[in-house]
Amino acid sequence: SLQGKRNGLIWNGWHDGETTFKNESMSGLTWKAMAKAAEKDSALAKRVKHYLYRTPFEFYDYEKDPDALSNLIGEDQLIFTVLPALFDSIANVGPIIAFAFFALMVIASLTSSISMLEVPVAYLVESKNLNKSF
Repeated sequence: SLQGKRNGLIWNGWHDGETTFKNESMSGLTWKAMAKAAEKDSALAKRVKHYLYRTPFEFYDYEKDPDALSNLIGEDQLIFTVLPALFDSIANVGPIIAFAFFALMVIASLTSSISMLEVPVAYLVESKNLNKSF
């Protein structure tokens, strides 16, 4: 994991959707009581499930979420919230990396848009005997 004062990025290498996380703290009475209480409390059940079956990546903003309860990667904010915060946390080269990333993202979206036009153009050329030249 990469953790700083403001952000934390965690990679869970065992995540496969089936393997459960286990550590020493789960052998005590607290975990057993929490798991039992989760049978009747849906919010707690969600937290227990999150603890057992982690996502592949987790990103937390410790200023807004000091207890690391809200994984920002799991939300729809990844591109425009999480990545800028991550780039901002990189010392001097963060703005340069951010500019390069978003410039490449614009290029990728343009080239994808162009490739999406290939199918309708091919249909028109083949079925209507149209010419591709302008």
